[in-house]
Formats: sequence, C-alpha cells, structure tokens
Amino acid sequence: MLPSRLRFRNYTLWMRTTLALWWAVVLLGVGVYSLWYVLPSPAATPQAAQPAMATISLKNFEFTPKQLTVPVGTTVQWTDTGGRHQVVADTGSFKSAILVAGATFQQKFDKAGTYNYYCLFHGGAGGQDMAGSVVVK
Repeated sequence: MLPSRLRFRNYTLWMRTTLALWWAVVLLGVGVYSLWYVLPSPAATPQAAQPAMATISLKNFEFTPKQLTVPVGTTVQWTDTGGRHQVVADTGSFKSAILVAGATFQQKFDKAGTYNYYCLFHGGAGGQDMAGSVVVK
C-alpha cells in the first residue's frame, strides 16, 4: 500500500487534463485528414492543357515501338539509347541531326495521316530494315 502523501486526492484535475489532451489529438487528426484527403490539392486544380508527348526509343537497330498511334497535335520524341542513328521521313518532311546515345529529336504532328520514317544508316524508305511509322488520328 502506498503512503498517503503519494496518493491522488483530486482526480478531477487529472481527468480534465486527459480529456483535453484527447480532444486536442482528435482535432489534430481531423485537421490533418481534411488537409490531405478532403480539400483539393493545387496539383488537382485544372491547368492549361499540356501538349501531348510520345516517345520512341532507338536501340539495337530498331525503333520501339515500331508503329505509334497518336492524336493530332502530339509531339513525338525519338530518344537514342545506343548507337548512331538519323531519323528521316520517307517523304522528306522531317529529318533529325545525327543522334548518338542520349540524344533526342522531336517532331510535332499537326495533321492526321501516316508518317513513315527510317534510320538513314540502318534502314530505308518503304519500311526497309530499321523503319517505323507514326499514325496521327
């Protein structure tokens, strides 16, 4: 048994303090929950539409994907992941500089149609060897 000087005589103060701390934790939890999950985040607010972008990689004497379908207004980026390549349209409507590992080339497609292309070093017009196409709808 504890000596009388170590016993609590006024439990009301301790109970009120515990209740106040409990309410503070609950209110803090509700506030954090509403900030994180209920209120819209700035990233979720509508912004100006970002231009569409698609990527084609050049590796091991092939384009990946070989055929890409995109909507009108999309910019296609060819990324060289190894070797030396040059992207050329069959019609001559676009032509990249010589690409080496890590280099990129971009072309925006504003009109619907099928755009065939090839690597100047490893392919040829008409789908020969290292060739591909972009279908714009």
